[in-house]
Amino acid sequence: MDEQNATQTPVQQPQNQGVQQDVAANVFDEKSGGIGPIVGVIIVVVLLIIGGVYYYMNMQGVAGPAMEVPTGADPTAEVLRQQSDSTNVADIEADLNSTNLDVLVEDIQAMELQLAQ
Repeated sequence: MDEQNATQTPVQQPQNQGVQQDVAANVFDEKSGGIGPIVGVIIVVVLLIIGGVYYYMNMQGVAGPAMEVPTGADPTAEVLRQQSDSTNVADIEADLNSTNLDVLVEDIQAMELQLAQ
């Protein structure tokens, strides 16, 4: 009877072997698909660096030369400081008539010329 039982029972292979092969195939597929995001990040970083260099190169000439700051006493400001502090209408009119606004216009035109350069 032992011979009969031995010949009738089929030899079973372990079922875990097929599962292990499927898991190994899935792990391999996941690793090979990970290069796309890495390449994308590298491209974005390179584009940001190129954009930064371009922006830096274009911004160097924008500021231009610094304006000269006048030193010493400004004659126009001194004339304006000599006005009276009175609130009397006649004193205000006298200050207004004595103020030479043409000097202010000349100063503004000189500043505009400096800015245009």
